[in-house]
Amino acid sequence: MLLGTGASTSRGEEGFTLAELLVFLAIMLILLVGIGGMISSGAKSSTASYNLVKLENAANEAVVAMTRQIRVATAIDAGSNEQAITFVGFLDGSEKTSVTLALQEGSITRNGASWIEDVESMQIAYFDERGERLSPGTPGWNTLVHRVDFELVFSKESMGLRLSRTYQGTVTLRNSLDQA
Repeated sequence: MLLGTGASTSRGEEGFTLAELLVFLAIMLILLVGIGGMISSGAKSSTASYNLVKLENAANEAVVAMTRQIRVATAIDAGSNEQAITFVGFLDGSEKTSVTLALQEGSITRNGASWIEDVESMQIAYFDERGERLSPGTPGWNTLVHRVDFELVFSKESMGLRLSRTYQGTVTLRNSLDQA
């Protein structure tokens, strides 16, 4: 039948009204935004966790590497301080090598070359055989060093979060110190 020829339409027809469709779309949009936020948050958390594991692994390796380097010291340079250490030791087993470890622009440098990255701060403390803290700069302090403690703060930006961890190392010098 043709419309407009007197035929009436029934209210029982199948379908949705425009208002019902708009309500449905609004509900779906709210759900999608919520689910998208959860996925984004999960991805951000996963990335931050991954970067934290990488930072912790690098930090553990750095502490081990620094401990091995400092342990073979035969002489601590008098110019060493709380921010940098210079020492001489048998690093390769055959001849004495001079090494300077210092913090520069977020990296620990080894003889001026970048060595360990993502380091925010480095503190070094020196101790004699009795465990008493030595003060760098006092005459002859460096000839008394028996133990070196260090603290490294590693940090890294990840997905808008600042990841930061503090690591400590203690090194009892294996070799006897030269007096020269």
